Amino acid sequence: SITVIENNVQSMYFNKIYYIKPSVLKQNNTGYISGLLTKLVHQQANAYAHIVLFCPLAVVYVAYFIYVLGKFHFLFGLSLLALILIGTLFRIIGNSFAKQHISNLNESEANRNKLIVDTVTNIGTVQKMQASKFVNDKMNNEVTNCYKKALKCSVVNEFFFCGFKLLVYAYVPVCLFIYYFILDS
Repeated sequence: SITVIENNVQSMYFNKIYYIKPSVLKQNNTGYISGLLTKLVHQQANAYAHIVLFCPLAVVYVAYFIYVLGKFHFLFGLSLLALILIGTLFRIIGNSFAKQHISNLNESEANRNKLIVDTVTNIGTVQKMQASKFVNDKMNNEVTNCYKKALKCSVVNEFFFCGFKLLVYAYVPVCLFIYYFILDS
């Protein structure tokens, strides 16, 4: 289950943080570190679950599909294999482009979480100084920053995902081309 994976990833990160020098940890507050860890643990747990649960099934499905189409004519199986490889390469390139955007988004969300933890921890001071407008403005700026970075991340991800899907859907026209222009002649 995903909870088991999250617990194992959290333990791994705790062991890494345990050996970081206190002077390095003092540079950021616990809200910032906690927000970053929560986001990283969730992302890695989802990635591991995807690899463990989805990839083996997808490989079996694709291999069977290539085999069935290859029995009809080897060019159909070969074209499917070529499109899958091109699509996978396209997706890998897209992931490398998205890495920086994801990193920026994680940093922005960690800063937002840091601000929330600081505000809640020091709410008495905020109330005494009547600084709610200042805190709300700062919070709105952080939320807006997170939104902009999430939008950039989503646009990059969707562009490459749609490109991958177009390659997959291109299989039918490729087969029709092979059938009518190569096999029919």
